[in-house]
Amino acid sequence: MPPTIDRLKRLSRYAAVAGIVVFFFGFLFLFAVPGYPTMPFWVVLVLSAGAIASFIVLNRELIVRFFALRTVRKAVGSSVYLIIIIAILVAAYMVASNFPLRFDLTRGKLFTLSARSEEVLKLIKGDMIIIVFRSPAEDPSSAAWKADQLLKQYAARNKKIRLKYIDPNQDPIMANKLEVTEAGEMIFVYRGRKTRVLNRDLAVGDGSKATFVGEERLTQAIYSLVESYKLGIYFTAGHDEYRIDDKSEQGYSIIRNFLESENYDVRTLETAKAPELPANAALIVIAGPKRAFNERELGMLSRYLKSGGRLLALYDPFGIQNNNCNLDALLAEWGFLLPRDFVVDPAHNSGNPVYIVPGYGTHPSVASLKERNMPVCLFLARSVKASTVRKGGAVMEMLRTPDGESWAETDLASDTPRFNAGDSRGPITVGATAVYPLPGTSTNGSTSSPTATNDVKETRIAVIGDSDFAMNQALSGQYQYGYVFTGNKDLFLNTISYLLKMEHKISIRPKGEEEKRLTLTSGQTNFLIVFVQIIIPLLFAIAGAIVWFMRRK
Repeated sequence: MPPTIDRLKRLSRYAAVAGIVVFFFGFLFLFAVPGYPTMPFWVVLVLSAGAIASFIVLNRELIVRFFALRTVRKAVGSSVYLIIIIAILVAAYMVASNFPLRFDLTRGKLFTLSARSEEVLKLIKGDMIIIVFRSPAEDPSSAAWKADQLLKQYAARNKKIRLKYIDPNQDPIMANKLEVTEAGEMIFVYRGRKTRVLNRDLAVGDGSKATFVGEERLTQAIYSLVESYKLGIYFTAGHDEYRIDDKSEQGYSIIRNFLESENYDVRTLETAKAPELPANAALIVIAGPKRAFNERELGMLSRYLKSGGRLLALYDPFGIQNNNCNLDALLAEWGFLLPRDFVVDPAHNSGNPVYIVPGYGTHPSVASLKERNMPVCLFLARSVKASTVRKGGAVMEMLRTPDGESWAETDLASDTPRFNAGDSRGPITVGATAVYPLPGTSTNGSTSSPTATNDVKETRIAVIGDSDFAMNQALSGQYQYGYVFTGNKDLFLNTISYLLKMEHKISIRPKGEEEKRLTLTSGQTNFLIVFVQIIIPLLFAIAGAIVWFMRRK
């Protein structure tokens, strides 16, 4: 006997329910688990669709009556509204993801990129990959978390920036390939070139007093890659100077890495073998020479400076540690008098009276260090005095001992230095710079323009009475002595930037987190207590009572 219509309708309902259940499990195990639609999934989909279609065809009247119910119409209307709201939220999310709109309500605009950073990001024309060797930070108070927020802003401003986080413990091969030295290190890769920012360079200071300088460091790293030119920096060799290829504790390899990360062309120059100084030498660095320069070398250096060259002389005390260098006359010609002494400061030192922690002058290269209270340490330094200055030039103090408790010791053989009548009482200058315009030019033409930097119009010289402060031992916590001063590296790099008139590399000022305190009198405090604990609850109670009485009526 053929089935009746009522029986078919009832069976189609069971088939529809079964089809929905089978489709759910089929989607779960035959699509989601494998990750792609399998052949059995398509079979289940066809059978489930057929069962649901048969239910709709055979139960049209039931479906119409069901949707004609008032409660169903309300539910459908609410569902439609809900779907519209969800669609609006999804659309808003997609717009916000692709066109981020942020409001920085902090007083110091802590979460807004500086104008300098915005300009640098516009210079990125090709793909840039930023590899962070750690997991994304989760502590909002940490420098790493703040750096992550900055990197996200960079990527939002320029779509050519891609961020990649790698755990060095899980991928040691990649870490070794990129020569990662510590966890949290960030490597920027752009058009075959690389630079890096260390995690410990993101903040200066200790604990709660640490100042976040991540924007400065990260923006400088990007700018060093997008610069289309390189200035040549030559370190002299052949006089027992510090060597930039020496990776030991007494080497300058770390300084070389930082200079190269700022897009300088850093090389060694044996002046005794060179017929003349290189034509592309934007700066000559003499780092702690122990032996004398011959007359031909001194003549080359003198001609270089007279033609508008730049020189950084890190000049240790004469006669100590077998130092017999003879640059005194050359430097005196440019306004620097270097007595045969060493500086002692019992009040401001790092565990040793001759390991001095000098104060800062008003010089541009140390202004940011002074502002952030970043100390430097000179390990046995000589005094640097200003002598007769050439016409039109100026000598400016960078570093000096803070007060009169220091002195310049002239007894070089003394193991226990004491102030004597022939010694100079502090404050003692231990670092200074000189600027001299070439004939027919003026120092007012200083500019930070890259093209104008090569258009030499003045001679710039910096002399610091110590060279040990920039050696690997003093810059990296990996070495055994442990006296790492965060300001030492910045002092060296900022001095280089000043000499090359690259003021834009000296610093992007960090944004300070201001602490605002509210001081209340005892009367104001009592008023707040009464208002919050009595008046506000009483107002809510009165409002509730009024509503209750109105409803009773």
